[in-house]
Amino acid sequence: MKRAGRAEPFGLRAERQAARGHANARRTIASGRFSHDPGDYHVGSFLFEHKSTEEVAISLRREWLTKIVKEALPSARTPALELRFCTGDGRARRDAEWIGVQAHAWDDLIEDHRDGPEFLAVERITPRASMRIRLDWLREHRTNATAQDMAPAFHVQFCNASMQPDRFGDWMFIEKHQWKELTRVSGDCEAPEAPHVCRSNT
Repeated sequence: MKRAGRAEPFGLRAERQAARGHANARRTIASGRFSHDPGDYHVGSFLFEHKSTEEVAISLRREWLTKIVKEALPSARTPALELRFCTGDGRARRDAEWIGVQAHAWDDLIEDHRDGPEFLAVERITPRASMRIRLDWLREHRTNATAQDMAPAFHVQFCNASMQPDRFGDWMFIEKHQWKELTRVSGDCEAPEAPHVCRSNT
């Protein structure tokens, strides 16, 4: 008799679905539990940490950003964080997949791209260890940006008690489909095709 296996935990289901949404993604061993293969998956020159929730909000934690930055350093990869709001089977909800990179990496990505859609960025700053990101807020911001013929983005800054920026806590987040297009053009993930270029408007 075939024994029934245990159901895959939500986090692993969501991580697997997230990685499938990238071309040529390679998941790490045991979701990054081994020091020689950190992070959750690689996509081109990027090392990803992945976080998903079945709820309507997620607490973006400073420690997640610090962790993936430090893990990316030895391999000289660019750290990235993917945030997803999911259904119970790990599939993303509508307009609910976002990818963040450090602000300086964002500047590098768009440095040579001057045409195409602009990004309407809103800023979130906190001295706390986490900040709450709500799906309805992201969707509202997306609607506002689209109404202005722009793409949505949000700029996160974690600071100390004196409101001085944390060296690892300055990140820009954009929608996953926009990130894929931008990195395709820059050549960081896939072979470049006809350019679809982006810039930010903060």
